[in-house]
Amino acid sequence: MCKGKKIFRARLIESIDELPKHTQLVVYLSIDDVSLQTPPVEQLLNNETWKESPIWGFDAEGSDAPPNDKTPNGRINPVGMSYLYTSEDPHTAIVEVRPTIEQMVSVAEVEIKKDLKIFDFCINPTDGDIADGQRGIFEEIARHLSMPNHMGGSGYYATQYISQYIKKLRGSFDGIRFRSSLHKCGVNIVLFDTTKDEETKEPRNYVIKNSSVHYVDNITISESKVLPTDDDDSTE
Repeated sequence: MCKGKKIFRARLIESIDELPKHTQLVVYLSIDDVSLQTPPVEQLLNNETWKESPIWGFDAEGSDAPPNDKTPNGRINPVGMSYLYTSEDPHTAIVEVRPTIEQMVSVAEVEIKKDLKIFDFCINPTDGDIADGQRGIFEEIARHLSMPNHMGGSGYYATQYISQYIKKLRGSFDGIRFRSSLHKCGVNIVLFDTTKDEETKEPRNYVIKNSSVHYVDNITISESKVLPTDDDDSTE
């Protein structure tokens, strides 16, 4: 993954008060059930400074990966090990956090600071990329990474093990890339290293450039009946 690439991280907004500019958002969105604070509404509406701010959702710290002691089991990480979960486009990032209708979501734009080595499960391996005997294994792992999980934390053990193995391979991969389990056209990228530089106190491999607030106004589900079949429904 090249330096300068933009990826996106989403977080559900449980309360507008969590956001650094919640007073401005109350004015902008005309939310009646949140009490307005100073400065006055007229001053905010005429102030171009906050309108041009790059931060509308969670700030850089709030948009970053959670600390280890607050990290639950994930598809790629075991409990207590913090990785940065991102997507290649904002829509996929939003879908991945499973919002409800009328919920707001903070989406941060993340810029990669240096070239990173990513293990890519989205490729279609050719004869030159992988041995015939390993092709099936690769495709099965890629399928499991992109499968919905209906088993809770224990359903992630296999993908966690594989990810830890990839992380420790010779050449030290910085993350993995795989297809979304919730958005068929979407692609996710998980970065392993979320540690910060001792001097700048910023993540070593990426920087949070800005954040925006998105409102979920619709959720579409496509379904089809599988059981019983039409023949089973028929009566003699």
